[in-house]
Amino acid sequence: MSMSEIVTKKIREENGIEIHEPTGSIGESIDTMSDWITKKINLGFKVRDVSQHYQLINVNSWVAYETKKNDESIVTFFKSP
Repeated sequence: MSMSEIVTKKIREENGIEIHEPTGSIGESIDTMSDWITKKINLGFKVRDVSQHYQLINVNSWVAYETKKNDESIVTFFKSP
C-alpha cells in the first residue's frame, strides 16, 4: 500500500501521548513501508514503530516510525491515501 510522508506539529501532550496535527505539507511518497524501512536500515538507522506514543488528529490511517542513528532521533509520520 502506498503511503505519503506528512509534516506535523505537536499541539499538546496528554497522559504521555503527543498529540500532533498535519501542517498540510506532504513529503516523500513510498510504495510500501517495508521498502522505506529497508532503505533506512541499509543507511545504518535503527527503525521502530512508535505509533502508540502519538496521536495524529484529522487523519484516519497513519503510522509513526522513529529512526535513530548515533544520538540523532527523528519521528516520521506516514498516511495512506
